[in-house]
Amino acid sequence: MSLPLRARSPQDVAAGVLLLGICLAGIHFGRDLEAGTAADMGPGYFPMVLSGIIGVCGLTLLARGVSRDGPAIDTVRLRPVLCVLGALLAFFIMIDRAGLVPSVVAMTFIAAYARPRARFAETLVLAIVVAVFAVLVFIEALHLPMQIWWGAQ
Repeated sequence: MSLPLRARSPQDVAAGVLLLGICLAGIHFGRDLEAGTAADMGPGYFPMVLSGIIGVCGLTLLARGVSRDGPAIDTVRLRPVLCVLGALLAFFIMIDRAGLVPSVVAMTFIAAYARPRARFAETLVLAIVVAVFAVLVFIEALHLPMQIWWGAQ
């Protein structure tokens, strides 16, 4: 006798399957990196741990999707998708040419307008906070060799 599994919450099932796919891709692409141990981490340690956490989240969502009622999958709205992808593309293009701060500010502004009612003042404050945080983490704490502004190191 088999138990019929049906998606009672299609959104959770779809999100679970997507996260499991990301988990499997992370494991696949990181399989050749030496993981090491928690005390002596190799280059593959963090990707494997992160992939495992994503996989657990995916399994949890998948189990929830077949055990609890939930909403159907909504139609895809293009504005948020295009704004987030545009923000990532802008950051990718700008980071080497313009530096960390202008790239983060541009990315924040583009991504913020995924919301129909984005406010300029809120977005400006968020962009400044995220840019300061990025400089503190990546430049000051981690000492990564990145330029902060155009032509500045």
